[in-house]
Amino acid sequence: MTAELGSFCLVLALCVTLLQGILPLIGAQTGRTAWMSLARPAATVSFALLLLAFGLLSWCFYDNDFSVLYVAQNSNTLLPLQFRLAAVWGGHEGSLLLWVFMLTGWTFAISVLSKQLDLAMASRVLAVLGLITASLLLFVLCTSNPFERLLPAAENGRDLNPLLQDPGLIIHPPMLYMGYVGFSVAFALAIASLISGQLD
Repeated sequence: MTAELGSFCLVLALCVTLLQGILPLIGAQTGRTAWMSLARPAATVSFALLLLAFGLLSWCFYDNDFSVLYVAQNSNTLLPLQFRLAAVWGGHEGSLLLWVFMLTGWTFAISVLSKQLDLAMASRVLAVLGLITASLLLFVLCTSNPFERLLPAAENGRDLNPLLQDPGLIIHPPMLYMGYVGFSVAFALAIASLISGQLD
């Protein structure tokens, strides 16, 4: 049930980020305040959904749920707890989930900290970030879903890549991704400025 709930969170987040990416952008172009005002709540909801999905995948690793293919491929019962939890981002599917989670975190931060921007500009920035997030979520759901089931479930998992069983794995990818994904904010600000024509 945990994996299905995680997949459902990703689907809901895709729907929310599509709304976040489309309606506020149209609202900013047409002057509809109600549509522009959807950007900040949508950013909050998408962050909450990705936080829940990431937490559910972490729980699958903590609980040794080898009915989840990604867990069976990247963990086993003999792996120490800190590496089991770091294995959440130790493979392709989990890394992408971490990437999208970080992106929604940055988007949420912009929605909270952009009060000095006028509503139209803030909604354009959040809409661009929403469209980026939606495209990544679509990729995750179509090609790299970390919640895919393995039936019948494995008795034990393979193991985390031995090269990744290092304390640096625990902090390195989240710190690296936080910086890389942060560039999306600068990109969104630039695109919003180009759309609005406010290049100052």
